[in-house]
Amino acid sequence: MIFEGLFALCYEELRDLADLRLYITLEDSTVLERRIRRDVVERGRTRDSVVEQFHSRVRPSNEEYIRPSKTAADIIIHGKTSKEMQLDTVLKHLKI
Repeated sequence: MIFEGLFALCYEELRDLADLRLYITLEDSTVLERRIRRDVVERGRTRDSVVEQFHSRVRPSNEEYIRPSKTAADIIIHGKTSKEMQLDTVLKHLKI
């Protein structure tokens, strides 16, 4: 079974069920760029409103709640690496 999501590693009850825990990390600049693209095109928001929300709410919440769960991960993967390298990292850890 795969648990996926921002809070997947935040709760001890979920972590205890996992055989392997992954944390995927990205630079804030990449996260912001992706949010701007998505929110402007799909949600009709302005670039300025997305940037303001990111700096005032998204990044602080991420720092407080999500990033600390990184310490519970067995593997930390950088989201900018190729999918092949990410898969190779996981498979090596699983010894497959």
